[in-house]
Amino acid sequence: MPMGEMDPEKLKAVLDAQDTARDQMYAEQAPVGRFSAPRINALCKEVNKVLKLIKAPYEAEQIEGPLKDKTPLPPGLMKGLTLVKSMIEEYNKEADAPLKSFEITQLTDDAALALAGVAITELLRSADFKAFLKENAPEEEGVEVEVKVEAPLEKAPAEMGMPGSPASEMALLS
Repeated sequence: MPMGEMDPEKLKAVLDAQDTARDQMYAEQAPVGRFSAPRINALCKEVNKVLKLIKAPYEAEQIEGPLKDKTPLPPGLMKGLTLVKSMIEEYNKEADAPLKSFEITQLTDDAALALAGVAITELLRSADFKAFLKENAPEEEGVEVEVKVEAPLEKAPAEMGMPGSPASEMALLS
């Protein structure tokens, strides 16, 4: 193998490690509060409607059982909420009638989860928002990209603030 090319198995391992780091970041940054499983699951359903609309390759997972008094929001839900919040912010930059948003850090009880769910329901009812999503959707699906690593990175993607890295996604949480 020529120098600079990465073995596909090594590349998969690197990408899996990045996904694990991102999930860990979401878990660490998740608001902690008193939540009920039904309320978290109701919000997951609303977030998943948006993710399905944009054809995201993941969804927020439902949870089961009674929860402890101080429970962090699940990482999958955090990932979906972060994406939805960023889409609302992008839309609101150009919108004549801005949509309601929510602050992820303030989601600390069932009432706050319900308000976030209402905001998401309203954006799903907005024809303008749906048109915005269609205009900003990727043009091609299933495009394969060959990745070649020319030189080893001196810094991790998160340290460089690359899009999609935990560092860049954390900026949305603050």
